[in-house]
Amino acid sequence: MLFDYTISEDEYNNLWDRHFMGLGHRMPSYIQFRFREDCFRDYLLRIIWGGYKIKYILIAEGPPGSDNYIYADAKGSYITATINAFFGRTVTTHLDTDLRLELLALKRILLLDLFPFAISLSTKNRSTLVTGSVPLDFFKNYANPYSIYSRLRKIRSQYPRIIDLSMSPNTAFIAPPIISNNLGVLANKGTICNSKHGLQIRRGDRIYRNKKLDYCVANEIQNPNSELIREALNLS
Repeated sequence: MLFDYTISEDEYNNLWDRHFMGLGHRMPSYIQFRFREDCFRDYLLRIIWGGYKIKYILIAEGPPGSDNYIYADAKGSYITATINAFFGRTVTTHLDTDLRLELLALKRILLLDLFPFAISLSTKNRSTLVTGSVPLDFFKNYANPYSIYSRLRKIRSQYPRIIDLSMSPNTAFIAPPIISNNLGVLANKGTICNSKHGLQIRRGDRIYRNKKLDYCVANEIQNPNSELIREALNLS
């Protein structure tokens, strides 16, 4: 099947058992995961049918514990902040799902979740994951079928010309701060985004609202920030 990137139920269960079982959450439904993957595939097909090429990669944390999902209903700050970053301050409340997703595709944006599990993580949960190098595993480990590197390789293998990451920078981290800061440090060190798959970050740091942030981090509190997205991607 074209664009069948979804991991099997056994792989899904194994990733949960290995990394998330000890966090105190109940494992989310695999059926709901498959639904989200179908929505993600539909977005990729929108990119193809529109004649677009993916030029920007935004890395989020994971689907929310609620039923919302960016490629299903296009609701929430993860898509509205992104639209505002690329189009200027835009009133998005009146836009339907299809138009919001079309705006995302028009700007050649691919938003990828780091984790496949729809749970609401606490600060303690996130710190535990960082301590165990779980974000790193879900970013660059090819043995992890849901890692960012694994999924980008699969996309390229099935449709080689859909991704054009010649823009620099082209990658930003929009997850909540603990996860994004961890990835930002790894990226600045060259542990990730070291030319693998063409992922390029804006290196260095800056002070934003009296906080020190890596340029590639575009989330200050819990929700992505359109101003930080613009800075991270060096948008004019």
